Amino acid sequence: MGRWPIKETVVGIRFLVGALACAAAVGVSGCQSYKASPFDSVEFARAWRDRSEASPATRSTRDAGSTPSTRSAATVRSINLADAEAYALVFNPTLRLARQRAGVASARSAHAGQWEDPSLGINVERVLSGGADPWVVAGSINLTLPLSGRLDAEKARTAAAHHAELVRVSGEEFAVRHRVRATYIEWATQSAKLPLLDELVERLDAVNRLTAKLAETGAITRMEARVFQVERATRQAERIAVKARLAELRLQLLSHLGFAPDAAVAFADSAVSGPTARQATFTADASYAVRVATAEYETAERALKREIQAQYPDLVIGPGFGTDQGDERALLGLSLPLPLWNRNQQAIATARAERELARTQFEAAIEQTAAAHAAAKLQYDAAVERRLLHESTIVPAADEQAADAQRLAELGEVNAVLLLDAFVRRYEARLALLDARLAEGTAAIRLSELSGELPTTQPAPAAKGDQ
Repeated sequence: MGRWPIKETVVGIRFLVGALACAAAVGVSGCQSYKASPFDSVEFARAWRDRSEASPATRSTRDAGSTPSTRSAATVRSINLADAEAYALVFNPTLRLARQRAGVASARSAHAGQWEDPSLGINVERVLSGGADPWVVAGSINLTLPLSGRLDAEKARTAAAHHAELVRVSGEEFAVRHRVRATYIEWATQSAKLPLLDELVERLDAVNRLTAKLAETGAITRMEARVFQVERATRQAERIAVKARLAELRLQLLSHLGFAPDAAVAFADSAVSGPTARQATFTADASYAVRVATAEYETAERALKREIQAQYPDLVIGPGFGTDQGDERALLGLSLPLPLWNRNQQAIATARAERELARTQFEAAIEQTAAAHAAAKLQYDAAVERRLLHESTIVPAADEQAADAQRLAELGEVNAVLLLDAFVRRYEARLALLDARLAEGTAAIRLSELSGELPTTQPAPAAKGDQ
Protein backbone atom coordinates (compact mmCIF):
# COMPACT_ATOMS: atom_id res chain seq x y z
CA MET A 1 0.00 0.00 0.00
CA GLY A 2 1.14 3.56 -0.71
CA ARG A 3 1.94 6.07 1.98
CA TRP A 4 -0.69 8.64 2.97
CA PRO A 5 0.35 12.12 1.87
CA ILE A 6 1.01 13.93 5.12
CA LYS A 7 0.60 17.42 3.70
CA GLU A 8 -2.84 16.82 2.26
CA THR A 9 -3.96 15.05 5.43
CA VAL A 10 -2.95 18.00 7.58
CA VAL A 11 -4.80 20.40 5.30
CA GLY A 12 -8.01 18.39 5.51
CA ILE A 13 -7.81 18.02 9.26
CA ARG A 14 -7.18 21.75 9.70
CA PHE A 15 -10.19 22.57 7.56
CA LEU A 16 -12.41 20.22 9.52
CA VAL A 17 -11.19 21.39 12.92
CA GLY A 18 -11.52 25.04 11.95
CA ALA A 19 -15.10 24.63 10.75
CA LEU A 20 -16.11 22.73 13.90
CA ALA A 21 -14.37 25.27 16.14
CA CYS A 22 -16.18 28.20 14.52
CA ALA A 23 -19.54 26.49 14.78
CA ALA A 24 -18.91 25.54 18.41
CA ALA A 25 -17.83 29.08 19.31
CA VAL A 26 -20.94 30.61 17.76
CA GLY A 27 -23.25 28.10 19.40
CA VAL A 28 -21.72 28.09 22.87
CA SER A 29 -21.65 31.87 23.07
CA GLY A 30 -25.45 31.94 23.10
CA CYS A 31 -26.04 28.93 25.36
CA GLN A 32 -27.16 29.18 28.96
CA SER A 33 -25.46 27.52 31.90
CA TYR A 34 -27.15 25.36 34.50
CA LYS A 35 -27.31 26.42 38.12
CA ALA A 36 -28.81 24.13 40.74
CA SER A 37 -31.54 25.52 42.99
CA PRO A 38 -32.15 22.98 45.77
CA PHE A 39 -35.31 23.23 47.83
CA ASP A 40 -34.74 24.01 51.51
CA SER A 41 -37.73 22.50 53.31
CA VAL A 42 -36.51 23.65 56.73
CA GLU A 43 -36.21 27.28 55.62
CA PHE A 44 -39.60 27.13 53.90
CA ALA A 45 -41.25 25.71 57.01
CA ARG A 46 -39.75 28.52 59.09
CA ALA A 47 -40.90 31.20 56.67
CA TRP A 48 -44.33 29.62 56.40
CA ARG A 49 -44.82 29.67 60.15
CA ASP A 50 -43.65 33.27 60.29
CA ARG A 51 -46.63 34.33 58.20
CA SER A 52 -48.76 35.99 60.85
CA GLU A 53 -50.38 39.30 61.50
CA ALA A 54 -47.30 40.43 63.42
CA SER A 55 -44.80 39.54 60.70
CA PRO A 56 -43.37 42.37 58.54
CA ALA A 57 -44.46 40.72 55.27
CA THR A 58 -48.13 40.44 56.14
CA ARG A 59 -48.20 43.73 58.00
CA SER A 60 -46.85 45.57 54.95
CA THR A 61 -49.45 43.82 52.79
CA ARG A 62 -52.18 45.06 55.05
CA ASP A 63 -50.76 48.55 55.56
CA ALA A 64 -50.46 49.05 51.81
CA GLY A 65 -54.25 49.18 51.59
CA SER A 66 -54.87 51.11 54.80
CA THR A 67 -54.72 54.70 55.89
CA PRO A 68 -52.63 55.72 58.92
CA SER A 69 -55.76 56.68 60.82
CA THR A 70 -57.12 53.15 60.57
CA ARG A 71 -53.96 51.45 61.88
CA SER A 72 -53.51 51.12 65.59
CA ALA A 73 -51.91 48.75 68.05
CA ALA A 74 -55.32 47.39 68.93
CA THR A 75 -56.05 46.28 65.35
CA VAL A 76 -52.59 45.11 64.24
CA ARG A 77 -53.03 41.64 65.74
CA SER A 78 -56.53 40.93 64.41
CA ILE A 79 -57.77 40.20 60.91
CA ASN A 80 -61.13 41.28 59.59
CA LEU A 81 -62.79 40.09 56.40
CA ALA A 82 -61.11 42.65 54.14
CA ASP A 83 -57.70 41.75 55.58
CA ALA A 84 -58.38 38.05 55.11
CA GLU A 85 -59.20 38.56 51.44
CA ALA A 86 -56.02 40.61 50.91
CA TYR A 87 -53.81 37.99 52.53
CA ALA A 88 -55.49 35.17 50.61
CA LEU A 89 -54.79 36.93 47.30
CA VAL A 90 -51.08 36.95 48.19
CA PHE A 91 -50.45 33.72 50.10
CA ASN A 92 -53.22 31.28 49.13
CA PRO A 93 -51.45 28.09 47.95
CA THR A 94 -53.96 27.39 45.18
CA LEU A 95 -53.47 30.88 43.81
CA ARG A 96 -49.70 30.62 43.99
CA LEU A 97 -49.82 27.40 41.98
CA ALA A 98 -52.14 28.96 39.39
CA ARG A 99 -49.81 31.92 38.99
CA GLN A 100 -46.79 29.67 38.54
CA ARG A 101 -48.64 27.69 35.87
CA ALA A 102 -49.39 30.97 34.13
CA GLY A 103 -45.69 31.78 34.39
CA VAL A 104 -44.85 28.53 32.61
CA ALA A 105 -47.31 29.40 29.84
CA SER A 106 -45.82 32.89 29.64
CA ALA A 107 -42.30 31.51 29.23
CA ARG A 108 -43.50 29.10 26.56
CA SER A 109 -45.30 31.89 24.71
CA ALA A 110 -42.35 34.29 24.92
CA HIS A 111 -40.04 31.85 23.14
CA ALA A 112 -42.49 30.21 20.75
CA GLY A 113 -42.20 30.27 16.99
CA GLN A 114 -38.41 30.54 16.76
CA TRP A 115 -36.51 29.28 13.77
CA GLU A 116 -34.80 25.94 14.07
CA ASP A 117 -31.09 26.10 14.75
CA PRO A 118 -28.91 25.70 11.67
CA SER A 119 -26.98 22.48 11.36
CA LEU A 120 -23.36 22.19 10.24
CA GLY A 121 -22.52 19.42 7.84
CA ILE A 122 -18.93 18.24 7.10
CA ASN A 123 -18.12 15.60 4.50
CA VAL A 124 -14.53 14.34 4.08
CA GLU A 125 -13.48 11.88 1.34
CA ARG A 126 -10.16 10.57 0.05
CA VAL A 127 -9.74 9.13 -3.37
CA LEU A 128 -7.97 5.83 -2.81
CA SER A 129 -6.77 5.54 -6.38
CA GLY A 130 -4.31 8.30 -5.63
CA GLY A 131 -3.67 11.52 -7.47
CA ALA A 132 -1.99 14.82 -6.86
CA ASP A 133 -4.68 15.87 -4.31
CA PRO A 134 -6.79 12.88 -3.34
CA TRP A 135 -8.90 14.77 -0.75
CA VAL A 136 -12.55 15.79 -1.26
CA VAL A 137 -13.74 18.04 1.59
CA ALA A 138 -17.12 19.80 1.72
CA GLY A 139 -18.85 21.80 4.44
CA SER A 140 -22.34 23.26 4.50
CA ILE A 141 -24.72 25.05 6.86
CA ASN A 142 -28.29 23.82 6.59
CA LEU A 143 -31.00 26.40 7.26
CA THR A 144 -34.71 25.67 7.57
CA LEU A 145 -36.91 28.28 5.90
CA PRO A 146 -40.37 28.21 7.60
CA LEU A 147 -42.50 28.45 4.46
CA SER A 148 -45.40 26.50 6.00
CA GLY A 149 -46.41 29.22 8.47
CA ARG A 150 -46.28 26.83 11.40
CA LEU A 151 -44.10 29.20 13.44
CA ASP A 152 -46.66 32.01 13.38
CA ALA A 153 -49.38 29.48 14.16
CA GLU A 154 -47.35 28.22 17.12
CA LYS A 155 -46.94 31.78 18.40
CA ALA A 156 -50.69 32.29 18.22
CA ARG A 157 -51.36 28.95 19.97
CA THR A 158 -49.01 29.62 22.88
CA ALA A 159 -50.32 33.18 23.23
CA ALA A 160 -53.87 31.82 23.46
CA ALA A 161 -52.76 29.21 26.01
CA HIS A 162 -51.09 31.93 28.09
CA HIS A 163 -54.25 34.03 27.94
CA ALA A 164 -56.30 31.03 29.08
CA GLU A 165 -54.01 30.58 32.09
CA LEU A 166 -54.34 34.26 32.97
CA VAL A 167 -58.13 34.00 32.81
CA ARG A 168 -57.92 30.90 34.98
CA VAL A 169 -55.81 32.80 37.52
CA SER A 170 -58.35 35.63 37.60
CA GLY A 171 -61.15 33.12 38.09
CA GLU A 172 -59.25 31.40 40.87
CA GLU A 173 -58.62 34.73 42.62
CA PHE A 174 -62.33 35.45 42.33
CA ALA A 175 -63.24 32.02 43.73
CA VAL A 176 -60.75 32.28 46.58
CA ARG A 177 -62.25 35.58 47.70
CA HIS A 178 -65.69 33.99 47.76
CA ARG A 179 -64.41 30.96 49.67
CA VAL A 180 -62.81 33.24 52.24
CA ARG A 181 -66.05 35.17 52.64
CA ALA A 182 -68.19 32.03 52.95
CA THR A 183 -65.85 30.54 55.56
CA TYR A 184 -65.54 33.83 57.42
CA ILE A 185 -69.27 34.44 57.79
CA GLU A 186 -69.79 30.86 59.00
CA TRP A 187 -66.99 31.35 61.53
CA ALA A 188 -68.61 34.62 62.66
CA THR A 189 -71.99 32.89 62.96
CA GLN A 190 -70.58 30.07 65.07
CA SER A 191 -68.86 32.68 67.25
CA ALA A 192 -72.19 34.42 67.80
CA LYS A 193 -73.75 31.15 68.99
CA LEU A 194 -71.46 30.85 72.00
CA PRO A 195 -72.90 33.83 73.95
CA LEU A 196 -76.42 32.52 73.30
CA LEU A 197 -75.44 29.11 74.65
CA ASP A 198 -73.74 30.64 77.68
CA GLU A 199 -76.83 32.70 78.44
CA LEU A 200 -79.09 29.65 78.12
CA VAL A 201 -76.85 27.52 80.35
CA GLU A 202 -76.84 30.31 82.94
CA ARG A 203 -80.64 30.43 82.91
CA LEU A 204 -80.83 26.63 83.06
CA ASP A 205 -78.62 26.70 86.16
CA ALA A 206 -81.11 29.02 87.79
CA VAL A 207 -83.98 26.76 86.79
CA ASN A 208 -82.08 23.73 88.10
CA ARG A 209 -81.68 25.38 91.49
CA LEU A 210 -85.38 26.15 91.51
CA THR A 211 -86.43 22.63 90.52
CA ALA A 212 -84.13 21.15 93.14
CA LYS A 213 -85.97 23.11 95.84
CA LEU A 214 -89.33 22.13 94.35
CA ALA A 215 -88.30 18.48 94.35
CA GLU A 216 -87.29 18.70 98.02
CA THR A 217 -90.69 20.12 98.94
CA GLY A 218 -92.50 17.56 96.81
CA ALA A 219 -93.91 20.12 94.38
CA ILE A 220 -92.41 18.14 91.50
CA THR A 221 -90.97 14.66 91.30
CA ARG A 222 -87.27 14.00 91.07
CA MET A 223 -87.88 12.49 87.63
CA GLU A 224 -89.26 15.83 86.49
CA ALA A 225 -86.27 17.61 88.02
CA ARG A 226 -83.88 15.43 86.04
CA VAL A 227 -85.41 16.73 82.81
CA PHE A 228 -83.81 20.10 83.49
CA GLN A 229 -80.46 18.50 84.31
CA VAL A 230 -80.56 16.58 81.03
CA GLU A 231 -81.42 19.78 79.16
CA ARG A 232 -78.46 21.58 80.69
CA ALA A 233 -76.07 18.73 79.84
CA THR A 234 -77.43 18.65 76.29
CA ARG A 235 -76.65 22.34 75.83
CA GLN A 236 -73.17 21.85 77.25
CA ALA A 237 -72.58 19.13 74.66
CA GLU A 238 -73.89 21.50 71.99
CA ARG A 239 -71.40 24.12 73.15
CA ILE A 240 -68.55 21.63 72.76
CA ALA A 241 -69.70 20.92 69.19
CA VAL A 242 -69.86 24.65 68.38
CA LYS A 243 -66.34 25.22 69.72
CA ALA A 244 -65.05 22.28 67.68
CA ARG A 245 -66.67 23.70 64.56
CA LEU A 246 -65.14 27.09 65.34
CA ALA A 247 -61.69 25.52 65.57
CA GLU A 248 -62.25 23.71 62.26
CA LEU A 249 -63.38 26.92 60.53
CA ARG A 250 -60.36 28.75 61.93
CA LEU A 251 -58.07 26.15 60.36
CA GLN A 252 -59.90 26.54 57.06
CA LEU A 253 -59.44 30.30 57.18
CA LEU A 254 -55.75 29.96 57.96
CA SER A 255 -55.41 27.53 55.07
CA HIS A 256 -57.14 29.99 52.71
CA LEU A 257 -54.73 32.70 53.87
CA GLY A 258 -51.67 30.47 53.43
CA PHE A 259 -50.84 30.58 57.15
CA ALA A 260 -49.66 27.72 59.35
CA PRO A 261 -52.34 26.02 61.50
CA ASP A 262 -50.73 27.39 64.67
CA ALA A 263 -50.19 30.93 63.34
CA ALA A 264 -50.65 33.65 65.95
CA VAL A 265 -53.60 35.25 64.17
CA ALA A 266 -56.83 36.52 65.69
CA PHE A 267 -59.94 37.03 63.55
CA ALA A 268 -62.21 39.95 64.27
CA ASP A 269 -65.30 38.72 66.10
CA SER A 270 -68.00 40.41 64.04
CA ALA A 271 -70.83 38.68 62.23
CA VAL A 272 -71.17 39.68 58.60
CA SER A 273 -73.71 39.03 55.91
CA GLY A 274 -73.43 39.31 52.16
CA PRO A 275 -76.74 40.37 50.64
CA THR A 276 -76.61 42.02 47.25
CA ALA A 277 -79.24 43.09 44.76
CA ARG A 278 -77.05 43.11 41.64
CA GLN A 279 -77.35 39.53 40.45
CA ALA A 280 -80.94 39.09 39.30
CA THR A 281 -80.01 38.43 35.66
CA PHE A 282 -77.55 35.81 34.50
CA THR A 283 -75.03 36.89 31.86
CA ALA A 284 -72.90 34.10 30.48
CA ASP A 285 -69.92 36.31 29.61
CA ALA A 286 -69.73 37.57 33.20
CA SER A 287 -69.20 34.08 34.62
CA TYR A 288 -65.58 33.10 35.15
CA ALA A 289 -66.40 29.48 34.36
CA VAL A 290 -67.63 30.58 30.93
CA ARG A 291 -64.65 32.92 30.47
CA VAL A 292 -62.21 30.08 31.12
CA ALA A 293 -64.12 27.80 28.74
CA THR A 294 -64.03 30.52 26.09
CA ALA A 295 -60.27 30.95 26.44
CA GLU A 296 -59.71 27.19 26.30
CA TYR A 297 -61.78 26.96 23.12
CA GLU A 298 -59.68 29.69 21.52
CA THR A 299 -56.55 27.76 22.50
CA ALA A 300 -57.93 24.59 20.90
CA GLU A 301 -58.78 26.56 17.76
CA ARG A 302 -55.23 27.88 17.50
CA ALA A 303 -53.80 24.42 18.15
CA LEU A 304 -55.77 22.96 15.25
CA LYS A 305 -54.56 25.71 12.93
CA ARG A 306 -50.99 25.03 14.00
CA GLU A 307 -51.26 21.30 13.24
CA ILE A 308 -52.82 22.00 9.85
CA GLN A 309 -49.98 24.37 8.98
CA ALA A 310 -47.49 21.73 10.10
CA GLN A 311 -48.58 19.35 7.32
CA TYR A 312 -46.99 21.66 4.76
CA PRO A 313 -43.23 21.19 4.34
CA ASP A 314 -40.51 23.69 5.22
CA LEU A 315 -37.62 24.19 2.82
CA VAL A 316 -34.14 23.26 4.04
CA ILE A 317 -31.37 25.10 2.23
CA GLY A 318 -27.69 24.25 2.71
CA PRO A 319 -25.09 26.60 1.19
CA GLY A 320 -21.49 25.50 1.57
CA PHE A 321 -17.95 25.36 0.29
CA GLY A 322 -15.62 22.50 -0.52
CA THR A 323 -12.56 21.25 -2.36
CA ASP A 324 -12.53 18.35 -4.78
CA GLN A 325 -9.03 17.08 -5.47
CA GLY A 326 -7.66 20.58 -5.35
CA ASP A 327 -10.58 22.29 -7.10
CA GLU A 328 -12.57 24.76 -4.97
CA ARG A 329 -16.33 24.49 -5.27
CA ALA A 330 -19.41 26.39 -4.05
CA LEU A 331 -22.22 24.13 -2.85
CA LEU A 332 -25.98 24.56 -2.51
CA GLY A 333 -28.24 21.83 -1.20
CA LEU A 334 -32.04 21.91 -1.11
CA SER A 335 -34.33 19.59 0.80
CA LEU A 336 -38.13 19.58 0.73
CA PRO A 337 -40.17 16.83 2.43
CA LEU A 338 -43.02 15.50 0.32
CA PRO A 339 -46.35 15.29 2.19
CA LEU A 340 -47.50 12.01 0.67
CA TRP A 341 -48.24 9.57 3.49
CA ASN A 342 -47.94 11.11 6.96
CA ARG A 343 -49.18 14.66 6.33
CA ASN A 344 -49.45 15.15 10.13
CA GLN A 345 -52.79 13.35 10.02
CA GLN A 346 -52.73 12.03 13.60
CA ALA A 347 -51.93 15.42 15.15
CA ILE A 348 -54.60 17.13 13.03
CA ALA A 349 -57.27 14.58 13.94
CA THR A 350 -56.36 14.86 17.62
CA ALA A 351 -56.44 18.67 17.54
CA ARG A 352 -59.78 18.65 15.74
CA ALA A 353 -61.26 16.30 18.36
CA GLU A 354 -59.84 18.47 21.15
CA ARG A 355 -61.48 21.52 19.58
CA GLU A 356 -64.83 19.73 19.60
CA LEU A 357 -64.22 18.77 23.21
CA ALA A 358 -63.50 22.42 24.05
CA ARG A 359 -66.68 23.45 22.24
CA THR A 360 -68.73 20.98 24.28
CA GLN A 361 -67.05 22.17 27.49
CA PHE A 362 -67.91 25.75 26.54
CA GLU A 363 -71.56 24.84 25.94
CA ALA A 364 -71.71 22.80 29.14
CA ALA A 365 -70.21 25.69 31.12
CA ILE A 366 -73.00 28.00 29.94
CA GLU A 367 -75.74 25.46 30.64
CA GLN A 368 -74.43 24.39 34.04
CA THR A 369 -73.66 27.91 35.22
CA ALA A 370 -77.09 29.16 34.15
CA ALA A 371 -78.80 26.29 35.98
CA ALA A 372 -76.66 26.83 39.08
CA HIS A 373 -77.39 30.57 38.97
CA ALA A 374 -81.14 29.94 38.83
CA ALA A 375 -80.94 27.54 41.78
CA ALA A 376 -78.78 29.98 43.74
CA LYS A 377 -81.27 32.78 43.05
CA LEU A 378 -84.10 30.64 44.45
CA GLN A 379 -82.04 29.79 47.53
CA TYR A 380 -81.14 33.43 48.06
CA ASP A 381 -84.74 34.63 47.77
CA ALA A 382 -85.92 31.91 50.15
CA ALA A 383 -83.15 32.74 52.62
CA VAL A 384 -84.11 36.43 52.60
CA GLU A 385 -87.75 35.55 53.19
CA ARG A 386 -86.80 33.16 55.99
CA ARG A 387 -84.56 35.72 57.67
CA LEU A 388 -87.26 38.41 57.51
CA LEU A 389 -89.80 36.04 59.06
CA HIS A 390 -87.49 35.27 61.96
CA GLU A 391 -86.71 38.93 62.54
CA SER A 392 -90.27 40.17 62.30
CA THR A 393 -92.25 37.37 63.96
CA ILE A 394 -90.48 34.39 65.49
CA VAL A 395 -87.75 36.12 67.53
CA PRO A 396 -90.05 38.86 68.93
CA ALA A 397 -92.67 36.26 69.88
CA ALA A 398 -90.08 34.08 71.61
CA ASP A 399 -88.67 37.09 73.46
CA GLU A 400 -92.16 38.08 74.60
CA GLN A 401 -92.91 34.55 75.80
CA ALA A 402 -89.69 34.46 77.81
CA ALA A 403 -90.39 37.89 79.32
CA ASP A 404 -93.91 36.83 80.37
CA ALA A 405 -92.58 33.66 82.01
CA GLN A 406 -89.90 35.69 83.80
CA ARG A 407 -92.50 38.18 85.12
CA LEU A 408 -94.72 35.37 86.42
CA ALA A 409 -91.74 33.85 88.22
CA GLU A 410 -90.91 37.20 89.79
CA LEU A 411 -94.53 37.46 91.01
CA GLY A 412 -94.21 34.08 92.71
CA GLU A 413 -96.16 32.06 90.17
CA VAL A 414 -93.35 29.61 89.41
CA ASN A 415 -93.96 27.09 86.67
CA ALA A 416 -90.60 25.42 86.05
CA VAL A 417 -91.72 23.59 82.94
CA LEU A 418 -93.15 26.76 81.39
CA LEU A 419 -90.03 28.72 82.32
CA LEU A 420 -87.74 26.12 80.77
CA ASP A 421 -89.80 25.98 77.60
CA ALA A 422 -89.72 29.78 77.29
CA PHE A 423 -85.97 30.00 77.73
CA VAL A 424 -85.27 27.16 75.30
CA ARG A 425 -87.64 28.56 72.68
CA ARG A 426 -86.04 32.00 72.98
CA TYR A 427 -82.59 30.47 72.48
CA GLU A 428 -83.69 28.34 69.53
CA ALA A 429 -85.41 31.32 67.87
CA ARG A 430 -82.22 33.39 68.10
CA LEU A 431 -80.17 30.44 66.91
CA ALA A 432 -82.48 29.97 63.93
CA LEU A 433 -82.11 33.66 63.10
CA LEU A 434 -78.33 33.30 63.05
CA ASP A 435 -78.64 30.29 60.77
CA ALA A 436 -81.04 32.21 58.51
CA ARG A 437 -78.56 35.07 58.22
CA LEU A 438 -75.80 32.59 57.45
CA ALA A 439 -77.92 30.93 54.77
CA GLU A 440 -78.68 34.32 53.23
CA GLY A 441 -75.05 35.38 53.23
CA THR A 442 -73.86 32.05 51.82
CA ALA A 443 -76.50 32.13 49.08
CA ALA A 444 -75.59 35.71 48.22
CA ILE A 445 -71.92 34.78 47.95
CA ARG A 446 -72.71 31.80 45.75
CA LEU A 447 -75.03 33.87 43.56
CA SER A 448 -72.45 36.62 43.18
CA GLU A 449 -69.74 34.11 42.28
CA LEU A 450 -71.91 32.66 39.52
CA SER A 451 -72.74 36.18 38.33
CA GLY A 452 -69.11 37.27 38.16
CA GLU A 453 -69.56 39.88 40.89
CA LEU A 454 -68.26 40.34 44.40
CA PRO A 455 -71.04 40.48 46.99
CA THR A 456 -71.43 43.50 49.21
CA THR A 457 -70.68 42.65 52.83
CA GLN A 458 -71.91 44.50 55.86
CA PRO A 459 -72.36 43.86 59.57
CA ALA A 460 -75.32 41.61 60.19
CA PRO A 461 -78.17 43.65 61.74
CA ALA A 462 -78.93 42.79 65.33
CA ALA A 463 -82.35 41.26 65.84
CA LYS A 464 -84.62 42.48 68.56
CA GLY A 465 -83.44 41.04 71.83
CA ASP A 466 -79.90 40.29 70.65
CA GLN A 467 -78.44 42.78 73.04
